[in-house]
Amino acid sequence: MISVSLLTKLIHRSDGDFFVSSKISPTGFGEGVTLYKCENGDLTEVDKIDDAMVTGDYDSEKDITVAEISADKIRVVRCQKVICSLQFYNYFSYGSTGFSASDKLYDIEMTFSGNMVLKKLVSFCDESGKVIKKLEAGQALVPSKGNYPFEDLDNIKLSGNTMEFSLENGETVGFITYELKKGEYMFDAYIDGVNADDIFEVNELGDI
Repeated sequence: MISVSLLTKLIHRSDGDFFVSSKISPTGFGEGVTLYKCENGDLTEVDKIDDAMVTGDYDSEKDITVAEISADKIRVVRCQKVICSLQFYNYFSYGSTGFSASDKLYDIEMTFSGNMVLKKLVSFCDESGKVIKKLEAGQALVPSKGNYPFEDLDNIKLSGNTMEFSLENGETVGFITYELKKGEYMFDAYIDGVNADDIFEVNELGDI
């Protein structure tokens, strides 16, 4: 499958010249954001964020997409199915040693307009792991923050993959932790040993 290069930018800084290249597959998924150091006309790869692409704003007058790449940081999005199809957003600073995430927890949005409704009682914790709230079946929620699955979990306070949820009015209710297990076609999320499909009902109201 051929990759199409999108949203590239050359950055001149006091510590050197850098080139950021974001690639997207023909199916619309990010294949990676690569950082290069420019020296004497040559490009040397420094680092790469896998399964990601740089976000950008579309300029309808010029018919171009302006990448969110500044002299000190970039904003990327990574897509992954965890309970449902989600987008994980984060800022990354960059330099001669590579990329560095601004926050270990990404902002999370569903890829569609909708919510997740609890099928059973679920406990939510703070970052120390202390239970701070229990919600009954029928409560509608949306994910708001979490680590990116398959990424190094060092320096994340909660043990394992974690996701923060909010009520639809924006009120934060707390975190759940989960593990991913290889299913027949993809990874399935399990919360306290229970498949997330048995805990959440996903309501898709339409594309964003």
